Amino acid sequence: MKDIYKALCFIILGLSCVGTGCGATNVITCNFMAISNALVTAGEGDIILVRAGSCVWDSPISLVAGRSFTFRGSGSNSTTLISLATNNACPLWVRNISSALFTISDFNLVGGTNNGWGFINVGENTPTKFKGKFRIHSIQMTNIIYRGFTVGYGDAFGVIDHCYLTFAPGAPGSAQPISFGGNSALSWTTPNPLGTMNAVYVEDCFIQSRTNKGNGFWDSYEGAQFVVRHCTLDGAATAGTHGYDSSENSARSFEIYDNVVTNGKPMTPFLEFRGGTGVVFSNVISGWGTFAQLASYRSCLADHSSTGHGQLDGTSTNLLDGNIDGTGYPGHQQVGVIISSPTTREQVTLPIYGWANTFSGIDATFTVQGPYSCGPITNIIKEGRDFYNNTIAPGYTPLLYPHPLTQSTFSGFPQPPTGLRVLRTF
Repeated sequence: MKDIYKALCFIILGLSCVGTGCGATNVITCNFMAISNALVTAGEGDIILVRAGSCVWDSPISLVAGRSFTFRGSGSNSTTLISLATNNACPLWVRNISSALFTISDFNLVGGTNNGWGFINVGENTPTKFKGKFRIHSIQMTNIIYRGFTVGYGDAFGVIDHCYLTFAPGAPGSAQPISFGGNSALSWTTPNPLGTMNAVYVEDCFIQSRTNKGNGFWDSYEGAQFVVRHCTLDGAATAGTHGYDSSENSARSFEIYDNVVTNGKPMTPFLEFRGGTGVVFSNVISGWGTFAQLASYRSCLADHSSTGHGQLDGTSTNLLDGNIDGTGYPGHQQVGVIISSPTTREQVTLPIYGWANTFSGIDATFTVQGPYSCGPITNIIKEGRDFYNNTIAPGYTPLLYPHPLTQSTFSGFPQPPTGLRVLRTF
C-alpha cells in the first residue's frame, strides 16, 4: 500500500512540472530588490513571475551562473521596468546560461539615455561561445532612446518574436531598436548558417523608426548572423550591415523576407549592406527613396573609417584582402563573402540573392553604391558574381516558420493534475 502511495506521489509531482523544466515558480512583486534577488538565485528551469506594477531598475545585473530559466512579467501593458538614466551599458545582461532555453517575456521596458547595449543584452564576450538558446517575446518598448536589444555576441542564437518596438521622440543618431552581433572573426570560420537555427531571428514584430535618426530598424556588427521575417517595419532610417570598413569584422549573414516596409524618407534606401551575404525576398516596400544598395566604403580613402585596414584598391598592404586584381578584390569580408579566415587568409564567396521584392508596386532590385564621394564601385561588387537580382538562391530553404523555439513556452501557472482516480484500495 505504501508503494502505491509513493507511485501516486511520483506521478503527481511529475505531471505538475510538465512544460516548466521541473523548476520552482517564484511569484514576486515589481520591486528591484525582489527582481534582483530572484534573478541571481534562480535555479535551472525556474520560473520568475513578476506581478503587475511599475518599478525602477536601479543598477545593472549580469547573469553568469550558467542556468537557464524563465523571466516573465504579467503582460506588456501590466508590468513596467524602468531603467535609470545613469545606468551605463545595459540593465540586464544574460551572459552565461545552460544549454537549455532562456526566456524573457511580457514586460513593458522603458530604457535610459545611457543604455548603449540596450535594456537587454543576450550574449557573451568574444571568444567565449554562448552555450544555450534564448527567446524574447511579448515585449513592448515605446521610447527607445539608444538601444532596445543587443543580441548575438558570442554566437548567441535564438528568437525575438511578437514585440512592439518604437523610437522615443528626439532619439540620438546612433539609436536602433535591435543591435545584432556575432563572435567576431570566429563566426566567419563556421559553416554557412543560411536557413539554419544558427542565427538570431526576429519575427512577427512591429518596429518603428520614424525619426530618420539612428541606424534604422536594426544594425549589425562583428560576425552577426541574423534573420528578419514576417515583421511590419515602419520608419525612415536605413537598416543593414556594418562592414570591415568601420569595425574589426563585418556582419556575416542576413535573411530578410516576408516583411511589410512603409514610410521611409525620400532618397533614403531601406537597406544598405557593407559586408557579408544573404538573401532578401518577398518583401513589400513603399514610401522609401530606394530599395537596397550594396557598398564598399574602403574603395575610397576619403570615406573608409579610421580602422587602419587600408584602402581597397589593389595596393593595400592588408594581407587579408584577396588582391587578385588591380581592385583588391575580394575585399576582406566584403559583400558576397561567406567564409573569411584571418589565419589561412581564405575567402569563400557566396553571392547575395534577391527575388520577389516589390518597391512601390514595381520590381525591386539591388544597386551598387560606392562611398558617397566615390560613385559606383562596380569592379568590386559585380552583378552576376557578387549578387543576383530576380534569382532564387540555389539550394536555399528558409527555416521552418514559426521558429521552433516559439513552440517551447510557459503556458501559465502550474496546475495540479486532473482526472486521477484510485483503481484499487486495500
